Formats: sequence, C-alpha cells, structure tokens
Amino acid sequence: MGLRKFLGGVLIFIFGFVYGLFGIDLAKFKVFDEIYFIEGSLNYLENKEFFFGHPPLSLLIFSLFLKLAGWPGQENYFLPRIIFLFLTSFFGVLIYLIILSRSNDFYWAFLGGFLANIETSLAFFRKFLLIEIPWLMFSLLAILFLKRNPILFFIFSGLAFSSKWFSIFFILPFAIFEKNLKIKDLIFGLIVVFLIYFLTFELHYLASLKKTNLLEVTLRFFKDNLKIVFSHSSQSPVSFPLATCFLGWPFGIKQIGVKDGFYIFPNIFLWWGVLISITFSFIKFKDYYKDLGIFIFSYLSYFLAITLIEYLRPGWLYFYFGALVYGIFILSYFLKKRPLFLILIVLMSAFLLPVSSGFQFFNFEKEILEVITKFLTYGDYLARSIGIFLGFSWF
Repeated sequence: MGLRKFLGGVLIFIFGFVYGLFGIDLAKFKVFDEIYFIEGSLNYLENKEFFFGHPPLSLLIFSLFLKLAGWPGQENYFLPRIIFLFLTSFFGVLIYLIILSRSNDFYWAFLGGFLANIETSLAFFRKFLLIEIPWLMFSLLAILFLKRNPILFFIFSGLAFSSKWFSIFFILPFAIFEKNLKIKDLIFGLIVVFLIYFLTFELHYLASLKKTNLLEVTLRFFKDNLKIVFSHSSQSPVSFPLATCFLGWPFGIKQIGVKDGFYIFPNIFLWWGVLISITFSFIKFKDYYKDLGIFIFSYLSYFLAITLIEYLRPGWLYFYFGALVYGIFILSYFLKKRPLFLILIVLMSAFLLPVSSGFQFFNFEKEILEVITKFLTYGDYLARSIGIFLGFSWF
C-alpha cells in the first residue's frame, strides 16, 4: 500500500473519530438501547443469570469495556464509549479497504469510507454501546477476506453471526455472488462458524452462570436459541409509532427521539442518494455490472430479507443499516463526478450533528429540522397506508 492510500485510511479514521466525539461526554446516562445492553453486560461482571434476545458476543465485548472503566463500582460512561468509538472509527476504513481490494480506485474508496464514518445515524451507533456496528464490522471483515483468505472469512463470519443474526443476510448474498468457495471449503467453513457461535454461548454461560458442564451447556444452548427464534418470529399486531416500514424507505424513515436532545436521525441526503444511485445503476445494470454488480445484488437481497421480516414485526431505522452500507458502496461510486451532491451530504451531516449529540439548535435551525421531520412523517403516513392495504400486521 502506497503512502497516499495509507494516508487516505488515516484521514477516514480521524474524520470518524472526531465526528463521533461530539456529545459523547454529555450523555451521563444510558442512551437508547444501552438500557438493555449495559445492564445485560453488567450481568457478566456480577455473575447473574440472564437471557438476551440476540447472540451474546457484543455484550461480552461491552462487559470488557465496562470492566476497564470500573463498573459496576462506578458508572463511568465516558471511558467505555471512547474505547468503543476508537474501534468503530475503523468502520469507514473497512469499506475503504474493501473497495481498494476490488477496484484500486482511490477516490471511490475514500468517498465510501468517508461517507460511512460521517453518516449521522451510523455515527450515533458508533459512539454508544449499541450492537449494530459490531456485527456490521465483523461482516465487513469477513467480506474483506473472502477472496484473500477463506479461513479468516469464516472466522469473521462466525463472529458476525455471534453478534446478530442479521449478519447472515449481509454476508451470504456477497459470498454467493462472488462464487469463490468450493464445496469442501464451504463444509469446513460452516463447521468453523458453528464452533465460534457455540463457543460464544459457552463463554456467555461461563461468565454469567459459572457453568462448565458440557451437556448442561449444550442443552441450554439449544433452548436459548429456540427462544431467540420464537421471540423474533412471532407476529406483532401492535403498531409502533417510531417503527420504520420498508415501503417508506427512505422517504418515510422515522427518526428516534432518545433523551435530553439526543436523536437517531438519518442523513436524508445520503439515504435518498442511495436510493437514486441504486435505481440508476439497476436501470443501467449492464453498464455497471463489472464494478457494482455484487453490491447491487447484495443490497437487493438484504432489503428483501428485511421486507420478509417486517411482514411479521416492526422494523426500526437501524434494521436498514445493512442495506445502507451496500448503498454507500454504490453511491460513492457515482459521487466521484458529482461534487455538488457530495457537498449537500456533508452539510447535512454537519447540520444534524447537534441532533444526535445532545446540543441545542438555534431557532432558525429548529425551523429547518421541523420541515425535514414533517416531510418524513408524511412519507411514513403514506407507507403505512399502503402496508395496511397489503395486510402487514403491525402497520
């Protein structure tokens, strides 16, 4: 790797770290789903039995950060978050490296990594102890090593799957399109993935229950995984005001108010740009197949999976992060020659930074945000109306 490419990765990391720093010290409380994830992680430190509705790897990682910060003796929110932010600032760097490994196009790679690290809602999840970014980063590492080292591909796939099941919808389409794996490699890889997944639960039981009996742990493993399946596959007849339905993506995305001025708010120019670039590249698929075919296929496959999930239960803004990441690969490809739209995305990220960081808006900024919010609300109304007509249970 030349000096320019190395410096490009360093800049992407710096942008991501600095952007995430805003507001990280203002939230001296559990933000959003940190209520569940920090409390769950503390169970390991206190040897308490508990059930978690996802595979436990992310909570195991968070418990290490909390231990380093002095929990449960003292509630130090800053240190575990700053450690997490440091690590997740490599998020954009992974996208940068994946593009370079496939095209050697520096500008495309830099824009992809840069956009991933300054997107507002992704940045929110990068600085607070939330489980979406860990599974995405393990998935990106798996994709990075898919062609280079199949063993590392399966190891990181196992780690991603041990963080959240959504990772299978992210990794599998990419691997299928690549057609890089032989049958014997696939069989070996599936064994590796299962072993990593099982060992993660083994560590979970050891840390929370101090149980090491293999038979007892194995029975508990299957029982808990069945419980996870049933908890996520049952139909929900309840309408959730803050849920986002796929029919409204991205014009009806629901921002999520958290607490004391903290909001999970998408960079709407970037999300809309993803939809436009996806539509354009799909229409002219033959022209862009070589460079973008694998990202288009993976985006559509992931989005289809989310659609099927949402037929049964509500989907939240962060359900779409997998599709958004593949969309960023595609959008950044077209932004090389469209600097004006890139500037709009950057300005929107700067404008929305206070919303996700607990800072107060000036009056004129509040008026602009109100217009954006109303537009998204109208899009959500339209999407839900169509969803009700199609028979989606929770719309």
